[in-house]
Amino acid sequence: MLYDGNPVLALGCLVLLTLTGLVMIWPKLNGESFAWSRAHWALLAYLAWQSCLVFLSIVPENSLLMYGVWVSLVVVTYATVALDGPGWRRVFGFFLVAGLITAIWGIVESVVTGIRANGPIVDPNAWAALNNLFFFMVLAVFLTVQRLRWLSLLVLLVFAVAVFASASRMGFGVFVSGLLLVALLVWRFRDLRRLMVIMGAALVLCFTLLSSTEAIPVKAETHINVERGDYTVRFSMWRAALDIWAEHPIVGVGPGTFNLHYPRYHETIDDGTTGSFVHNDYLQFLAEGGPLLLGFLLLFTGYLIYHLLDSGWRVFRGDRSQLEPLILVVGMGGGAGSVPHELSALSYSGADVDGSGVGSAHHA
Repeated sequence: MLYDGNPVLALGCLVLLTLTGLVMIWPKLNGESFAWSRAHWALLAYLAWQSCLVFLSIVPENSLLMYGVWVSLVVVTYATVALDGPGWRRVFGFFLVAGLITAIWGIVESVVTGIRANGPIVDPNAWAALNNLFFFMVLAVFLTVQRLRWLSLLVLLVFAVAVFASASRMGFGVFVSGLLLVALLVWRFRDLRRLMVIMGAALVLCFTLLSSTEAIPVKAETHINVERGDYTVRFSMWRAALDIWAEHPIVGVGPGTFNLHYPRYHETIDDGTTGSFVHNDYLQFLAEGGPLLLGFLLLFTGYLIYHLLDSGWRVFRGDRSQLEPLILVVGMGGGAGSVPHELSALSYSGADVDGSGVGSAHHA
């Protein structure tokens, strides 16, 4: 819609978006001191490459939309990186309102219809990833801010029920594994053990009650083709992504354009889907943006792993100041680690929430 066949309009939109980001991140433009590190340069390079990909794309109007989605992560990161804890929580509160609306939407949808919940997002797995992200960010508040403790408990239970209602195997696996990791590291603090037990009991109760309504499908879709063993529709999409990249190995076909190319490569097993996303973030970045765009995603994953190990070790040794950044990284790592699912489908809110989490964790 923004592009409409007019490259001048597209260029104007890119310039305005980029200038908005620069005003927020460049210290000489806003007159404030700003800590600048190699991570900031990496994000700035990522923003620049995303801008170039719009003009290198086979379908620029699709790529322009994805530019807005992914660049919002960079802008929000830069805008929140200098905030202290209370400042970050105030910014996060705005995203939280939207998150609660979508979570309640999906829960009601699941209870009323008896199908897998996905709220306003096209795919239940992507919706589960978004609710996981919100859950762990609220969990950080629950364990570190005493005056918001019981309110945050209620809120995080809403997001947990939303994850359950999605019936996403990967989403549920990320939820359980991330929560167990946090519980193991937090258990060394005696005053937090009671809180973890209360929260755990509440989660079990919520899961039991939701299951009793038969709102959660007994068996989530597996997409397994019996005649071809363990070959699945998603494997077909992954292979298609590699074939697309093989034809455009340098810069890919352009962000947001996989669905336009997929019909040429889809197999008979996948006659029932449109192939909107690859269902593998790393292969999607490779096919749509080439090795350089994939490299940025791998750097981001490495960044999260480093901070997970660093904060986790400090918490293990008794440093309570690292509790919040540790839990934020666990939440963001759950999204980046959901390789077979679609970080790409999370929309603006997911990228913005991720950006606010990165900003807070990097500041800490």
